[in-house]
Amino acid sequence: MAEVKLNWAEATVKKGKLAVPLAGDVPKGFKGHFETTVKLLGHRGWGKVDLKKKAVHVAGIDGGDPDDLRFYLEGLVDQANSAVAAEQEKKAKKKGKRAKGSEADEEPDG
Repeated sequence: MAEVKLNWAEATVKKGKLAVPLAGDVPKGFKGHFETTVKLLGHRGWGKVDLKKKAVHVAGIDGGDPDDLRFYLEGLVDQANSAVAAEQEKKAKKKGKRAKGSEADEEPDG
C-alpha cells in the first residue's frame, strides 16, 4: 500500500486558511486516525485542523512558524499512515490464521 502524503506543491492559503491536498489513495480508516491524532496533539496555536475532500485544512494560520506547522501536519499524516498500516497488518494476520486453520481441518490425501 502506498502511503498518503501531503502535496505541498498544490497547497493554497486563502483568508488565513491553509489547504494542502493529499497525494495518493486515502485508505479506509485514515480520516479517523488523522482526527484522533489531532485531538491528542491539539491544535498547537493554529485554528481548527481537519481533513475533508482529500485535503488537510487549517484555519487561523496567521502568525506562527510555517516550519512548525509543516512539521506538525507531516506528523499527523505519518501517524495516520502508521495506524492504518498496523490495522491492515493485523487483519492480514487474522486472515492468515483462518486460512491455516482451514488447511489443518482438511484430511490428507490417500
